[in-house]
Amino acid sequence: MKRISLVIISAAVMMGAQAQYKKASFFQRGHKTYGLTTGMKFFTDGVKAAPNFNFTYGNDKGNNRIFHWWDLDYTLASKYSYTSSASPSGTATVSGKAGGFLAIAYNWGIYLMDNKNEENKVLPFLKLGVNTVIVGRKYLGETVTPANLSPNKFTSYSGGIGFDAGAGLLYKIDDKVGIFGNLGYRSVFTGDNGNNTYTVMTSHPYINAGIRLVMNAED
Repeated sequence: MKRISLVIISAAVMMGAQAQYKKASFFQRGHKTYGLTTGMKFFTDGVKAAPNFNFTYGNDKGNNRIFHWWDLDYTLASKYSYTSSASPSGTATVSGKAGGFLAIAYNWGIYLMDNKNEENKVLPFLKLGVNTVIVGRKYLGETVTPANLSPNKFTSYSGGIGFDAGAGLLYKIDDKVGIFGNLGYRSVFTGDNGNNTYTVMTSHPYINAGIRLVMNAED
């Protein structure tokens, strides 16, 4: 229930922040966009890939190649494994599972083709984004092999701030409905000490695709 409440609050924050920009000239005569996407995050350094789900909300002017959107992004749990020097001596293998996490992201995009031309149904774009974790991963169990050793590293489940760059594609089925997808690489900064810490929240490539709906600003 607590996690569901956080999702609802986060969605409200996204829409509230969008409303604050409504009077700015950059966002006038725009189109509100809503969407649902799903994809995969390919974590590195021994953390298994995990699927994710996004609710997106943004603004696309229609007469300007620059557009933007928010993501409310939930990523499912994933397993991990790493080795560490151990006490009293030797090397230990640590295997475990980290819970899912919720993040919020803000993205900027620029179409590479003329989006004012109605004949252009396929619109490739480039994107930049920034995100932060609002509900972090949780410990879901861990084993050490051999069991009589004590690893000198400890596992960190902390969140962090991420910055990403990528590319995507919008396929316009009609004026209101489109297929929307993007891929890229996200660099994550957690502040963990790499010498004695194994960080589950790693930098990673990602891919997402789904549906995007458009509503006129005056509707």
